[in-house]
Amino acid sequence: SETGSLCHLLPGTKPVKDNKWRAHVEKVWGLKPGTIDPKPGFHTIKMFDSLGGENDSTKPIKAMLTSTTNPAQSLPNLNKYIKGMKDAFLVVIDIFPTKTTQLADVVLPAAFLYEKGGVYGCSERRSQLTEKAVNPPGEAKPDIWIAAQIAKRMGFEKLIPWNMDDSMKANEMAWTDYITVTKDTDHSLWGATYDRLKKDKAGIQWPCPYPGHPGTYKRYVRGMDPMFEHEEFKKFFGKKIPKDAKIYFYMDKKGERESKHLA
Repeated sequence: SETGSLCHLLPGTKPVKDNKWRAHVEKVWGLKPGTIDPKPGFHTIKMFDSLGGENDSTKPIKAMLTSTTNPAQSLPNLNKYIKGMKDAFLVVIDIFPTKTTQLADVVLPAAFLYEKGGVYGCSERRSQLTEKAVNPPGEAKPDIWIAAQIAKRMGFEKLIPWNMDDSMKANEMAWTDYITVTKDTDHSLWGATYDRLKKDKAGIQWPCPYPGHPGTYKRYVRGMDPMFEHEEFKKFFGKKIPKDAKIYFYMDKKGERESKHLA
């Protein structure tokens, strides 16, 4: 969700319907105003429910690309969606054979973690750089290279300026792009530059809003969270937060994040 990979989010977990944030992302990416559609796409289950063959008028999605996931094994109520994956044009990016690659029309072999390197995030808000150790076998390629090649063939070459001949350089440019887009959010990793991550092998926890900041071990704690007094924080939770408040997040029926805090 941090990178905006969910249907309703942009990088920094900001909703795509946020006019100001869409304008900000368009500016950073060099897009014309209004390029990003404010309407969220299909969520996962809706997407697979809409997947079908070319001649099935009830299924609007005719092709799908999957990466770093195995929906033919992990989806709930799985049998309901297998036919759609079989009938549609399915492209799978993966490093190993899976239940989903068995259904694929095209399999694009991806490089493994230590065959490509890059920055990885985890659920404790930590971003950590992994260096490339060996070259990938055969025709396997880093997934960032694969994604860029697909984008170019779809007519988006001007939006993909990265040097794909050097995967580590491409990773660095992608990371710099990400921390630039999210600089003024509570997910900020502006202080976690690529060079700094090379030196700090343990990684850095966001928010890390400026160079030299150590990263944030605990969130929502006065004196530990640099975003505690940030305007976005106050806007989200309100200006008066009880000292011993327990903060809860929940999703409403429309999939929009809400919050409640109880003393």
